[in-house]
Amino acid sequence: MKKQLYSGIIVILLAFSVMLPGTKVEAACSQNGFINSGGACINSFSSTIANTSGSQVTAIQSYIAQLFLLLEQLRDLQAQLHGIGNNNQDNSDIEVTTKSASNIDDDSAKLNGEIDFNDEDEATVYFEFGKQSSNLKYDTTHFVLDDDDGDTFTHTITSLDEDTKYYFRAVAEDEDGDKDRGAIRNFTTDEEGSNSSNGDTTPEVETEDADDITGDSAVLNGEVDMNDFDNGIVFFVYGEDEDQVDDIASDYDEYSDVEEDGDDLQTQRVDRELDNYSEFSYEVSGLTVNTDIYFALCVEYVDEDDDNLITCGSTENFETNNSDDDDDTEPDVVTEDPIDVQEDSARIKASIDMNDFDNGIVFFVYGEDEDQVDDIASDYDEYSDVEEDGDDLQKLKVDNDLDEDNATYTAFFNGLNSDTTIYYTACVEYKNNNNDQVLTCGDTEEFQTDN
Repeated sequence: MKKQLYSGIIVILLAFSVMLPGTKVEAACSQNGFINSGGACINSFSSTIANTSGSQVTAIQSYIAQLFLLLEQLRDLQAQLHGIGNNNQDNSDIEVTTKSASNIDDDSAKLNGEIDFNDEDEATVYFEFGKQSSNLKYDTTHFVLDDDDGDTFTHTITSLDEDTKYYFRAVAEDEDGDKDRGAIRNFTTDEEGSNSSNGDTTPEVETEDADDITGDSAVLNGEVDMNDFDNGIVFFVYGEDEDQVDDIASDYDEYSDVEEDGDDLQTQRVDRELDNYSEFSYEVSGLTVNTDIYFALCVEYVDEDDDNLITCGSTENFETNNSDDDDDTEPDVVTEDPIDVQEDSARIKASIDMNDFDNGIVFFVYGEDEDQVDDIASDYDEYSDVEEDGDDLQKLKVDNDLDEDNATYTAFFNGLNSDTTIYYTACVEYKNNNNDQVLTCGDTEEFQTDN
């Protein structure tokens, strides 16, 4: 359809050229829509008209200008319709989040995304980007992640235009082909040479994971390398409003100008005059229990043009615990006696109380090697990391998201060897007060299969 529209307008332009002797009509590559993605001119014509009267020239030039404007409007309209037609959001069981861009240069940037697999085993992930939020016409490389690969993914895009705003979003496609798209974010590439007119390297900031998380406090971490600059003012920003935290570097040039906004945005300065590399940690308190908190480490410095600038690390987040008590009671796991033991099978019961925690992953481990069964909690932190070992060790998950008290589970073990001692226990994976994944297991029990 787009080609037909373009062709129709070009035919009209050519008709004008026939009407006027000596008239030359060809499309200029400066017109939008006549340069391909690689920057090459794919059509060319100018609106120069000669050998005719001044009034005729003026009138026809006016017509041609209007036709070019119409062509551009049609192109933008089709781009918007294309964006609407490709919006396949919220059809997928997986959830994807667009994170802030990082490592932004004059011609490149690193795009960041986060995925929640939920009950899916794998997903295809990539980014869509472009110069218009309504027309993200470029895709990055598509690649497959599974739930053992972690929940973050990145892609560095290159050959960008300098000093230009780009829009992008993360996309994930599940195994059924259904897609989920994150929110559209943007970044602006640097002006070529703006960061290094004297060969100086700008400060590098990295925001690291929070730790010692409780119901109302946490320790924020990060590091700053001033590189070729000095006198850096280093500070953390944090709060419940992700957008405000995310936009600090674009909204402000000086730390003193950053406006706090209650629970949504707070600041904390940790260094007044940094000249080199340093690591930073700061404990924030007064947080709301059971709440997502977003944070970043930033530095203010003076660039080569004697202008104050702020640069920040990536925006990270954590969830406060559902209690302001630091001594939350960890889950209780009771492995019970076997039921109905046969020659090659048995039924096993266990009960679990999550106490002050939730989102428990419940599973059984069993096998002929008592040591492997006995050491699950000390050898592993996550169910997905537990490595099966034939008859010596097997695992069986029975719940993905336990929040209840005193839940009871029954598991069926089969394929066992006859007349053999089988060791077993029940375990649960959960996040502790420090937001770390840990395992806790009941006592190791045993039974003998029948002859």
